[in-house]
Amino acid sequence: MSAKAKRRTALIVALSLLLIMIAILYAFVYLPWADRRKYPLRYAEEIRVASEEFDLDPHLIAALIRRESSFRADVVSHAGAVGLMQVMPDTGGWIAGHLGITDYEPVDLTDPVTNTRLGCWYIRFLLDRYEGLTVEALTAYNQGHGTVDGWLADGSISLDGKTLQKEEDGTTLTGLPDYIKDGKVYANLILGARDEYARIYPKAFLQEDAK
Repeated sequence: MSAKAKRRTALIVALSLLLIMIAILYAFVYLPWADRRKYPLRYAEEIRVASEEFDLDPHLIAALIRRESSFRADVVSHAGAVGLMQVMPDTGGWIAGHLGITDYEPVDLTDPVTNTRLGCWYIRFLLDRYEGLTVEALTAYNQGHGTVDGWLADGSISLDGKTLQKEEDGTTLTGLPDYIKDGKVYANLILGARDEYARIYPKAFLQEDAK
């Protein structure tokens, strides 16, 4: 083999190795970093404990918190909802009463432990109210269960009085008033993010001795 051919072969081998290294870095460094940047996770222990108490999927709760507050414990919405799971102060008091919390104060909603516990109780309440139907429960979390109850009683929105009409994707709702834009996509955004959290953080909510 001529010296020129040897140099060409060596260059091809070097470029191949470089491409392999780039592919490895992309697959094992960049993609996980990008996933975690898009789907951050904080307060994993608080989510785990509250989800376990109320028999919920912690990945669902992480997805909901991402949507509601971007994991900002002290954020207050323009409507007055507070904290990680964006609980309204009056709703927080109502939930606290059900949980036997006698010293509840609205400021407690900025505490991640309290907020996550109250929010998870409410999700469990909604799942029980809607017979385990996640789309209906999530829509009620977004729009209020009184509103969803009214929609279910409306034959143009619910054909059976139990479920909201859905598109073929199973989650995007139909028949809702045009101004309820967020309500139409909220559930499938949460469910899609839940699947991503389960993929990216498969062991995040296991107790330390089980990881």
